[in-house]
Amino acid sequence: VCRDYHRDFWLYIQTTGLDGIRLPDYNDMRWQMYVGISFGVKNLIHFTYNTYPDSGWTESMVDAEGKPTSVYDAAQKANLEILALSGDYLKYENLGAYNLNCRSATKYLQFDDQYAGIEGLEVSAEAPLLVGCFDKKDGDGYAFTLVNMTSLAKKSSKGDVVTFTLSGEHTVKLWQKGEATELTPIDGLYTVTLE
Repeated sequence: VCRDYHRDFWLYIQTTGLDGIRLPDYNDMRWQMYVGISFGVKNLIHFTYNTYPDSGWTESMVDAEGKPTSVYDAAQKANLEILALSGDYLKYENLGAYNLNCRSATKYLQFDDQYAGIEGLEVSAEAPLLVGCFDKKDGDGYAFTLVNMTSLAKKSSKGDVVTFTLSGEHTVKLWQKGEATELTPIDGLYTVTLE
């Protein structure tokens, strides 16, 4: 709806626990942020900053006395990661998103694809994946996000490998953990490991 009516998409990120639900950490927050970015989010808002005793919500960014908690540190780290890529991100307009490898264990990834994909881009992965598609606002170029949609509750020491090909000549800049690097294809194939 925001895309159709040229409105900014704002999204709340859960940064507090709830009775019976674990407290979000850095990985939970950044995953929520990258999912939002894949759908064109322009403003990320944390829910919630204060801890409210007896509300059902558990610890948040600051405790009942106003002192920063571990949630504050995790949110600050995730915020800085997203801020680092925001200069590049804001040069693009979101076209929509689609999923790969949605299974019964990843029903949270199930949605009607909003976009068929970028022409000339072929993505392959074994893991469930969210792909956000973007067109450059001024000039030629496009961008895309690759978000590993494997459940965060499933702990793994290895990452999931995603490969992709692009038709034609391209310069590919990869943003991971707030750092940009240039990717070089090997035999026409780009490889990225997602946590």
